[in-house]
Amino acid sequence: MRTLIFRIFPILVAMLFMSAMAIAKTWYVKPDGSGDAPTIQAGIDSSATADTVLLADGTYTGIGNRDIDGRGKSIVIRSESGDPYLCIIDCEGTSFDFHRGFYFHSGKYFEFPFTNRVGGTFNKYYDPLKTVFRGECVLTIDDPMSDTVAMDRTYERETFQYMLGIDRPTSIPWLNRTRTFFISAQFFQKYILNHNDHMMDASPGGTTTDSYQTVISLLINTGYRWDTINPQIIFAYNFTGEGSINPQCEFVVGNNWRFGGGIQILMSHNQKEPYFGGIRHNDQIYVWAKYQFN
Repeated sequence: MRTLIFRIFPILVAMLFMSAMAIAKTWYVKPDGSGDAPTIQAGIDSSATADTVLLADGTYTGIGNRDIDGRGKSIVIRSESGDPYLCIIDCEGTSFDFHRGFYFHSGKYFEFPFTNRVGGTFNKYYDPLKTVFRGECVLTIDDPMSDTVAMDRTYERETFQYMLGIDRPTSIPWLNRTRTFFISAQFFQKYILNHNDHMMDASPGGTTTDSYQTVISLLINTGYRWDTINPQIIFAYNFTGEGSINPQCEFVVGNNWRFGGGIQILMSHNQKEPYFGGIRHNDQIYVWAKYQFN
């Protein structure tokens, strides 16, 4: 009897495997909603275990194509071409109307290997210049990288990152006679050892990376009329030619109300640039009102 069981078991496994393969279905989704399901979320909702939700190239927007819930299902969601620059989910979110591409909250979605990091920081106030000098650096061993061509291929590389920054209150009398300007500037660099052109940061939301990256940022703010008018500008620039400028101003009314507005301008050469390429035409003008309880 034992022999019979062991003979039958491989046959049953093969039959179950072929049965599962036979009923697995591919749900084809298009940006214009004309596929097997009108949205990515609808494709996931309609799918069963081992199914594939296949996304045609294009830009997906709107409800059902953002804040996508995997429902904890064991399915495959992938683009038809495998090119992350051709298949885009545009969440159309703002700092006041936040959205994400996918919402993972159950099941096992990501598994990353352990990485080892060693680094340090310093922070020093230099009185003759009235300036704080600060910096940090970190060496990461076995930093996970994925491949933009073969999406199932991963790499482990050593990376070295450092930041140098200064913070200084600066008097500019011809712009503000009563208050100083707070100036904060930072310089970032990241180096990837043994780099190749198809590498991409493997973390969720990771970007295509060069062998090294250089980014600078600058923040300037001040206050007028006893700090009831507070302008600020934030500037960030990647030496690949991308950047962002964000001027804004807050108005304080009484003890509780804060009103403000600003503009965010994004710069990028083309859609394939890693940081702002996909959203380079999404400049924003925004306003806010805030009430603070005593």
